[in-house]
Amino acid sequence: LLMRSCYNAVDALDFVPMDRFQVKMWKARQAAQEPYLLQLRPLQPRIGDLRDPLYFDFISWAQMQAVAQLIPAADLAFDEFCEQCEGRVRRVARP
Repeated sequence: LLMRSCYNAVDALDFVPMDRFQVKMWKARQAAQEPYLLQLRPLQPRIGDLRDPLYFDFISWAQMQAVAQLIPAADLAFDEFCEQCEGRVRRVARP
């Protein structure tokens, strides 16, 4: 619920295209995963299992890391992927 709430808040605030947010989060997770696993040894989080507190802490950190990097570079207007839209793109503009 926490992960989804953060994702929905980022989407509702319209400061970054969600596809860019997803890529940023994936790259943050990818870059930090191996060092995180080495730091936890001998513990082994179940990667991909949000019920595992060790993995949940890590993936939550990756999500917040992406948000923290994207907020200072927030866009006032951008094009965002939209599956239902004509041309599969919609223009998003904040007041």
